[in-house]
Amino acid sequence: MATSRVRLINPPGYTGSVTRTPLTGPPSSYSSITRDIAYSECIDATGPKWEDHTLRITHIRKDIEPITGTYVNPVNLERISCEGKPVPLSFSGSGAGPASILWTPAQSSASALTTMLLGRSNPNRPIVDLPVFWAELKDLPKMIKQAADAIGWAKGWAKGGPGPTAQGIASANLAYQFGWGPLMDDLWKLATFQDAYEKRRDQLTRLYSGRGLRRNIKLESFSDTASGSSTTNAGSQVTIPTRWNSKRSYKCWGSVRWTPTGKIPGDRTPSDREIYRSALGLNLSAASMYELIPWSWLIDWFSTAGDFLAAHRNSIPVAPSNVCIMRKFEVVHKYQETGTDKPGITWGGATVTWVRKERQVITKPTPTLAMRQPFLEASQLSILGSLGIIKGNISNARRTGVR
Repeated sequence: MATSRVRLINPPGYTGSVTRTPLTGPPSSYSSITRDIAYSECIDATGPKWEDHTLRITHIRKDIEPITGTYVNPVNLERISCEGKPVPLSFSGSGAGPASILWTPAQSSASALTTMLLGRSNPNRPIVDLPVFWAELKDLPKMIKQAADAIGWAKGWAKGGPGPTAQGIASANLAYQFGWGPLMDDLWKLATFQDAYEKRRDQLTRLYSGRGLRRNIKLESFSDTASGSSTTNAGSQVTIPTRWNSKRSYKCWGSVRWTPTGKIPGDRTPSDREIYRSALGLNLSAASMYELIPWSWLIDWFSTAGDFLAAHRNSIPVAPSNVCIMRKFEVVHKYQETGTDKPGITWGGATVTWVRKERQVITKPTPTLAMRQPFLEASQLSILGSLGIIKGNISNARRTGVR
């Protein structure tokens, strides 16, 4: 059963008024009472502590400077004064400012996140997929030629000669992203395999412990910044132009517990054979064959194909428990006054922080093939740019008849 608990905190000192006293006519006043300076809400489900439950926690905190100062117009003897700690209209009451703090970025679906978690946490996922490593060594001669070309460009450039072309830089980038980078990473893992071996032994020992192997995996993240301008006021007395800046971040991770389904060794200790075959991917699988398909990396950017196959690696028969998908959203808005229409009246700005944490429980999780929302990183964007340059040069060469 879902329950909701709300906590409101109202620190003192966010009450005040801005009064305008004209030469003729009655005074007019703007009063502000700011509520929900610190707001927290927790929505969860009741039940045994050892069971997984859905959860949503929301925090909002508003740190607001008051409007201060006095304005006097010597021509018509108009006077505007501040009493107490008044705040701009958009922050009065339960307001959180002129710019919306609520934010829900595009994100992968629950089914896609579940498949990503199962594929990346599977105890059968190799540390180094040795069959794929050996198969990809066929590209080593081409990689060596590309490296030699890059060194030649660098030497010529250092001596005042022409530097590398855009196509050359694009080819070198792709050679590193798909050739030298993965190769050096695999070689390093093989060189430090003893540490990886011990980690895999520890994982399989926990898998056979009776409680299973619990894994926490980072799934996706995204952050950006935004800025803009807005206008708020203190009633009809003061107009306050503002500039705001926003930092937004989204993180998603998941947890799952794996338990063995096959025959467990009597001493509950993994054998060396199990550890080696699991860590080096020595059980040929569809996941290994998929890694050798050209452009499979691009498919993985927009789908769960690779994780779907990785989740079905089952050299050691295992099964997952319930999956918990956790998300954290955070927005920090900062406001700064850019000048008021009444000289002498100032506002020190405000900072509004909004944080939401969610936990979603997936019972009886099953990996599925699904499309997902990609969060492209700088390296991925560089790959797309390099491919565009090379494709463009090839197209130009064909149009001009260059062979």
